[in-house]
Amino acid sequence: MATGVGSAADRFAGEKQHSMRFIVAASGAGTVIEWYDFYIFGSLATLMAVKFFHAADTGAFLLTLGTFAAGFAVRPFGAVVFGRIGDLVGRKYASSTPRNTRRMSAEAIGRATSRRLPHWASSWPWA
Repeated sequence: MATGVGSAADRFAGEKQHSMRFIVAASGAGTVIEWYDFYIFGSLATLMAVKFFHAADTGAFLLTLGTFAAGFAVRPFGAVVFGRIGDLVGRKYASSTPRNTRRMSAEAIGRATSRRLPHWASSWPWA
């Protein structure tokens, strides 16, 4: 288990040690961005309900809030898993793995939906 700030990075000879002020500022900025993301999702839930779910108005809204709740409930599990990875391997790897997973997921969704959308040449006159 880690004994303090930067203990996982002590194994790497050339790695730069950051001050506690820098670490607190970086984690605070990440927290603000994360909570802003949840705020935007919650604020736009009524607009997203009719765009993403084909149910009655109340049912679509409840499904959207269920998606919001699922994302909120899974956060502690990610913190436990990637916090442990950060302690064992290092923070750089622990932060790049979820970021790369999100990137690959977004790319897969984009590739899957792009085959279903019409080509720009066929929809251009109506755009």
